[in-house]
Amino acid sequence: MTSSPLKLEGTPCKHPTYVIDADDRHIHCSTCGEVLSAFDVLCEVAREYGQQDGFLGKARGELAHLYHQIDEQQVALRRIRKSVNNEDKKLNRLIARRKALEGEVGKAEREHAEDTLQLKLEAFDAGSRYPTT
Repeated sequence: MTSSPLKLEGTPCKHPTYVIDADDRHIHCSTCGEVLSAFDVLCEVAREYGQQDGFLGKARGELAHLYHQIDEQQVALRRIRKSVNNEDKKLNRLIARRKALEGEVGKAEREHAEDTLQLKLEAFDAGSRYPTT
């Protein structure tokens, strides 16, 4: 085992990176230079890949869930827009009915006022023709 200038005496090395020497068929730590068991390194790499697969599986599941939520929100938004359009149509019909009714009321008020005036004129005319005193 060779000593590495990067390793401080008394500090444990966790062997974060590996160097594979294909000629000598050895694996050693790039930090401390310790020769490592190929089986242990393979098991560690497999465990890391397993953790990554687990993370990716969870991330894919969450992504699928988010896509589903987005689809539901889009459906709800379309439903709301349709409802708003229907309410807008109802409002426009009510406004049209109000305007038509205002026109009819105005016409009826004018006719009523004309009739009242006509009656008053006739009453005045009759009163002047036939005095009661």
